[in-house]
Amino acid sequence: MSATYTSSEPPTDTSRWLGPIYFSRPTSDHVALRVQSVRDAPFDYPHVGASAADMPEGWHHDEATVVVGHGEETWTAAKAALRNWTQFDLEWVWPHDRTAPLQVGAPFAFTSRQLGMWSVNVCRIAYVIDEEDTRFGFGYGTVGSHVVRGEELFLLHRDEQGAVHFTIRKFSLPAHPLVRVGLPFARRAQRRFSIDALARIVEESS
Repeated sequence: MSATYTSSEPPTDTSRWLGPIYFSRPTSDHVALRVQSVRDAPFDYPHVGASAADMPEGWHHDEATVVVGHGEETWTAAKAALRNWTQFDLEWVWPHDRTAPLQVGAPFAFTSRQLGMWSVNVCRIAYVIDEEDTRFGFGYGTVGSHVVRGEELFLLHRDEQGAVHFTIRKFSLPAHPLVRVGLPFARRAQRRFSIDALARIVEESS
């Protein structure tokens, strides 16, 4: 798999909150309660939708893309994988509810494990892209129960030659004191997620 990755770094953000960091894996019921607690919360950043357009200045920017494959079969499989939240099905990241619908306003949570600690991250879908046979995807944003704040786009695109591309595009800033203190590690984890998620969609669509 040959992927391209770009990123940019703004000054360190100073926002802080004590959020969902754990020393053992949270139960599914606990994650469900976290989702319920912020179900109606507003997005905690001012640039809703910007991951699909001009991303805001002063935030960390990341973009990674890969060619998944070619043809109708690959396109159909990749769309199904995205609907099933397969990009979060990794060795160190797990989706809470793979049946969560790709609908504007729908909540979603995932759990991750790094350096022996666990985090529960809750977000909500900000927009959906569904342009027949050319583009399919969605962007989700944070709602105050995430170790960072910002927005992330997952987008499938089919070009005129039939190649299926998968792109992950995001902007973010730290939202937890441990992330702020360990920012270099956190930024590596964000890049690792993008690369692993690209590979997972390629694997599932092959």
